[in-house]
Amino acid sequence: MYYNVPINELLKMSNVPCERHEIIEGVKQEIMKISQILIEENYFHFQGTVYIQKEGLANGAPTSSILSEIYPHFIENKNV
Repeated sequence: MYYNVPINELLKMSNVPCERHEIIEGVKQEIMKISQILIEENYFHFQGTVYIQKEGLANGAPTSSILSEIYPHFIENKNV
């Protein structure tokens, strides 16, 4: 499931709440940087080897379950 979440879309959608709540530019840029790090740094460990997942979210990463829930809610609410 996590590898089906498009990370480019997640990066775009992390900007929407900042605009909706009129966050100042400096804070918005910091939120975007943190979001990018959380989304793109997909390292995971399997049988003694560390891998980098290039697409989707890493299975077992603490943020993957949260982001995989946020994404469909965002898509559903975008069309409302």
